[in-house]
Amino acid sequence: MSEPNPPPPPAWALSLKRFDKAWTSVEAKACAVILVLEIVALCIWIIVKNMPITYNPDGTGSKAGLVLRALLGGVALATVAHKIMGVAIKRDPQAPTVGPVHGTVVTAALFVGLALGKSWASVGAEFFSNVYSWLQASSSFVMLNGLRGFSSRMTLLVAILGASIATSKAKHINVDFGLRALPERFRKFAAVTGWLAAATVCVMSAYAFFDFIAIGNFQAPSKIECTDGSKGPEGTGLCDPPFSMKWEKVVSTTKRDLFVAGRQIVLDTKTLSRVMKGEKYSEMPAAEWNAWLDGGNWAAYAEADELATFRAADDSPREPKSPVPGGGDLKPLLVKEFNIFVLGMGFLMIAARFLIRATLAVAGAVSVDPDAAHALDDAEGEEHSRSEDALEEAAAAQDKAEAEAAAKADEKEGA
Repeated sequence: MSEPNPPPPPAWALSLKRFDKAWTSVEAKACAVILVLEIVALCIWIIVKNMPITYNPDGTGSKAGLVLRALLGGVALATVAHKIMGVAIKRDPQAPTVGPVHGTVVTAALFVGLALGKSWASVGAEFFSNVYSWLQASSSFVMLNGLRGFSSRMTLLVAILGASIATSKAKHINVDFGLRALPERFRKFAAVTGWLAAATVCVMSAYAFFDFIAIGNFQAPSKIECTDGSKGPEGTGLCDPPFSMKWEKVVSTTKRDLFVAGRQIVLDTKTLSRVMKGEKYSEMPAAEWNAWLDGGNWAAYAEADELATFRAADDSPREPKSPVPGGGDLKPLLVKEFNIFVLGMGFLMIAARFLIRATLAVAGAVSVDPDAAHALDDAEGEEHSRSEDALEEAAAAQDKAEAEAAAKADEKEGA
């Protein structure tokens, strides 16, 4: 139960709540966009992976290409039939035969498309084989372990955004048995204390992920010689490096990797037209390769001797795959940056959400009632939390009263 006639929250709390609501809206839209991208990436990956598989009439080998072609053909013919029958429905939607005929025609078209799968069981196999090899070996997707790796990492990003949204709405996993057992006057203190503790754990987790990834993937030093003359905690003369040293290593490596990623994207735009024409992706003319190489400031990341090895010295074609200054492979170049950003920044973002909710609870702008989390929206039910309109009206009334009091004070001074 909520406190009877509680005082309205201050104006700054209303502003903070509006900010939190806008933040949630942005995250929800981002989740929708990312999910669409993930679905599209998975569909493309399935198509380009299975279309190169040809069907053997003797029944040997994989039939994945045949099944995919049959499904695509069936869906295509059924869609065309649906569009054609839609014209008849618009002409006479009340005709008693329109519905049954429409369903029969679309179903028949679907089965015809499925049956025709064998008729084009090898069509486009070479073309899609070239596309698949390019996407998985020499495109920007290589930096995230290919299309499948891209989809996996988008799933992780959606999970982090979903956790942030759930935290904002108090719908995160929460064991509230103890909170329900407490007297109502102690619930706010207990809830705020729990949220502050959760924020602390999130900050510690963010640092732990940063430290682990910086050492394991960015090759930041795990130990350095002690600068204070001591022998270190284990008597080896080695001490933990300062955070600034790890941060500097992460930042410098990230700058280099983002430069390489930008150059690879430029390279993809040059390669895409060639791939769509059916030309082999791996045969980029040497002159075009050198022109692309000259278009970037490689000298900022590679020594002159190393830069010379990047160039095509003869007329032999090159694979359109960006070199990585300092050694290393393009695959999976950006995985470490993605992990350190999503896990590190993600936990910090969730910690900020806990802090915001704790602040709003202290100001009386949100309810700490355990049942409030089961409401469909923060605005549902006065016993869970007062609606945004009611809060704004209360704040407006308070501002009006203060303005009237100030005006009366001015009149008295004038008199």
